[in-house]
Amino acid sequence: MKYRKYSIPLFRSGNAVLLLSVGAILLFGGCSRLNCTALENVLGGAVDLVDLGDDIAGDLIYDAMPPLLPGMPDQPVLVTTVVDNEDLTASSPFGRNLQNHIVGGFIARGYTVRELKLTDSLRVLDKQGEFMLSRNLDEIGTTQRAQAVVTGTYTINGRVMYLSFRLVTPGSKVIRSAKELRICLDENTLELLGLGFEESSDMEPPGRSLLDKISDSPLLDLFFLAYVVAIISSWHPCLISAIHTAGKNQMNLLLLLACFILLLKLSLLFIIGRGLSKMKNLRDYLPSSLAELPLVSIIVPARNEGDTIEEALSSLLDLEYERLEIIVVNDRSTDHTGEVLRELKKRHKRLNLIEIKDLPPGWLGKCNAMHQGAAVARGDYLLFTDADIIMEKSTISRAVAVVQKEGLDHLSLFFKNLAPGGLLNAMVLDLGGGLMALFRPWKVSDPVSRAFMGVGAFNMVKRTVYQAIGGHEGIRMHPIDDVMLGKKIKRAGYRQDCMLGFDFVAVHWYDTPIAMINGLMKNMFSVFCFRISPILPVIVLVVLVNILPCWGLLLATDSTTRLIFFLAVILHCLTFIRGGQAMGVENAHALYGLLPPYITVYIILRATYITVKNGGIDWRGTHYSLEELRKNEPIVTLRDLVGW
Repeated sequence: MKYRKYSIPLFRSGNAVLLLSVGAILLFGGCSRLNCTALENVLGGAVDLVDLGDDIAGDLIYDAMPPLLPGMPDQPVLVTTVVDNEDLTASSPFGRNLQNHIVGGFIARGYTVRELKLTDSLRVLDKQGEFMLSRNLDEIGTTQRAQAVVTGTYTINGRVMYLSFRLVTPGSKVIRSAKELRICLDENTLELLGLGFEESSDMEPPGRSLLDKISDSPLLDLFFLAYVVAIISSWHPCLISAIHTAGKNQMNLLLLLACFILLLKLSLLFIIGRGLSKMKNLRDYLPSSLAELPLVSIIVPARNEGDTIEEALSSLLDLEYERLEIIVVNDRSTDHTGEVLRELKKRHKRLNLIEIKDLPPGWLGKCNAMHQGAAVARGDYLLFTDADIIMEKSTISRAVAVVQKEGLDHLSLFFKNLAPGGLLNAMVLDLGGGLMALFRPWKVSDPVSRAFMGVGAFNMVKRTVYQAIGGHEGIRMHPIDDVMLGKKIKRAGYRQDCMLGFDFVAVHWYDTPIAMINGLMKNMFSVFCFRISPILPVIVLVVLVNILPCWGLLLATDSTTRLIFFLAVILHCLTFIRGGQAMGVENAHALYGLLPPYITVYIILRATYITVKNGGIDWRGTHYSLEELRKNEPIVTLRDLVGW
């Protein structure tokens, strides 16, 4: 059999884009960086030993077979010093520091740990390429009834370090899990190893990588958009030809618009998908194992919640966290909420009940209720939640582990909606996607970014931080108080993060689509700070991006335009499926995803009309004037959007 030899022109447009793709993957791929060259150290690729040690501990635990058992004081995990593979009796400040952070990773996940500093008689042996425990180390592990021993070595080759870790069972010497790593040596790591740069001494110490900064900035989103244009232009001649034809025919706006919408949807899908993958999940943190737990005060404002509050409070009373106080604020309820609360208080002594009879002027009812609850709270942390929230038993313990481990001042969690029906879930997903695109919660942990977030279902904040920013005093008239609280905390320079908590926080948010529409009426206009000017551009954007593609399938007169609109509709449904998977919603509900944009436009227009007509909003039995509401600080400004 003969094989033909084909030659491919290197600079043919399609191949040029392919080369660009390979280059982009290498450049932005995160792991390859610049292949540990000198330029890598100039741009920065700093090794974070804290994160590195935590990752090693997490991976060894996750991959262990048989699994390790947390919370076993009589069966500790022994962690040895990380040593030089060329001399197994020698370590370095790097090895000892990394050992300390690996220990911290095990402790944070609930394991009892003991450190072992290796000596001449207590060391790791190298035998036929496998790391074996020395006799003394093996005996110590067996004597102390250790579940396993963690051993680690490093090898240096130029600017590259290779790390190898084993989780070994004492006695049998069975390797239960292993971890191999390759890292680039920055200046700090070299100093810990007693080495230094060979380049010019005036080289600045590496900081946060320029590539990291690019990957976390809108520049990468713009790059992706331009890249998609290049791909389509190079590999789909029929499309680019159609665009040229449209230009010759007095600009076929529908075709050009279809191309723009498709590219925009691709970009949004990429941004939100990439962002969701970056967000941490509460399930990745084990319940806190601290000997002295901080006191947590849960503050629950309630008005006319008689049908839901007993189930919600029952879940709070069942939380597996010892140092907990629950403060419920009955905000002028006119139904049987008060009766339910008083009955619950008789059965549960740790339930504190505050009754509000009158609303002070200049306050929204809910903001005042949370303000009053925080005033009597004794906790080190304050958790603001709603009267219909259901929490899993380990939620608070895990959240405390997060704020302690990550050093956070404010933690918010996304919740799971327990709403029935396809249309209602589609509406929730549509709203969630809009919030994701607007607030980009995966960036709130970055102190440089202006991104912020707050979630009414779960807003945990240090009491000292809450008091330092003035509590709810500064947002006492803001309908979207949860997000504004997050904004005030972030603007004051405190550390915050927003995580996925779908497995731990749930709510029957609304029972029907009509109930959700009515519920959003009071908040939708407030997103625009009760100003009419931004409404038209937003409606035009919603219509173009989410409504026009379906109609474009009917209005288009040529197959190319129909194809592009069809792809835009498919991408819209894929976005709903991706979001639904994260929230535990059935994929079939994505079929309803084409309807919420119409409902969104209706809510915006009707909420604006009713608020302007009535001169304000009516919420929980109180009228708030438009003049007062317009004095509130906008949730999102142009500066915020540019800063993200």
